[in-house]
Amino acid sequence: MSADIEVTARAAALLKELKERHGALLFHQGGGCCDGSVPLCLKQNEFRIGSRDTLLGFVDEDTPFYLGSGQPEQVAQRGLVLDVVDGDTDRFSVEAADGVYFVSRPQWGACGKE
Repeated sequence: MSADIEVTARAAALLKELKERHGALLFHQGGGCCDGSVPLCLKQNEFRIGSRDTLLGFVDEDTPFYLGSGQPEQVAQRGLVLDVVDGDTDRFSVEAADGVYFVSRPQWGACGKE
C-alpha cells in the first residue's frame, strides 16, 4: 500500500531534528481517522511492527509510516497530512519531551465527507 503523505514544513523540520538526535525513526498510528489522530514517532530499533500493521508509505526517504489494523483502506484512499502541534502529552513518542506532538489528518474531507 502506498498513500500520499503530505508533511508540513514544521513537521519536516522537527523530524529532521529528531533523526539527528535519535537516529532512524518510524511512525505508527494505532486508531482513529476523524478530527486528527496522534501517531507515535518511535526509534526504529525499539519498536516491533506487528503482523496486523500495514505500511502506509514513507514520510521521507527512510521514515516509514505504519497503520494499525482497521485504518489502512480509509487512510490510503485519502492520504494524510502530518503536522505538529504544541502541547504536553503523556505518550512515549520521541517528540513528547519537546512539548509538541505529531498529528495526522486526512488530506481531504473528514471521515469520507468532502
